[in-house]
Amino acid sequence: MMIIVIVQEKKYFTPASANTILPLVRQIVEKIIVKQTEIDSLRDDLEAPTISGAKVFDQVAMRLRLEELYSELAELVVSLQEKGCLLKDIYEGLVDFPALRLGEEVYLCWKIGEKSVDHWHGVYEGFMYRKRIVSDEFIDPAEVDADGVHQEKSSTE
Repeated sequence: MMIIVIVQEKKYFTPASANTILPLVRQIVEKIIVKQTEIDSLRDDLEAPTISGAKVFDQVAMRLRLEELYSELAELVVSLQEKGCLLKDIYEGLVDFPALRLGEEVYLCWKIGEKSVDHWHGVYEGFMYRKRIVSDEFIDPAEVDADGVHQEKSSTE
């Protein structure tokens, strides 16, 4: 079993920035789902009772392919994490984007099949508690100073 830990500075998204990166996130998640489906199918084949004609060589080849798929899947998950996104459910294609809403950390929430990132939920809540986004409630992290105070851009800039 392989465990991957990525340590990086936390990235916060606004609804606009999450939607900007969404086409790339969607591509990655679609590939993740395909890889996971292949893995599940191959694992089922390996766990099935051996058919009398099945050869040891075939099982070895299947196990090698399974290792390749796990590696490819891990690379895809890492690429999603490197963008600051959190894969919450591999089968549902559920992704969270860390965000700041009214000064509190929350997650913007998107699921495969949705056209845009339109929902959010608390850090300790899940998909079933998601709410519609009201964009002026979300803070652009670039507008927060070193003391954590929100500094709105002036209209003269």
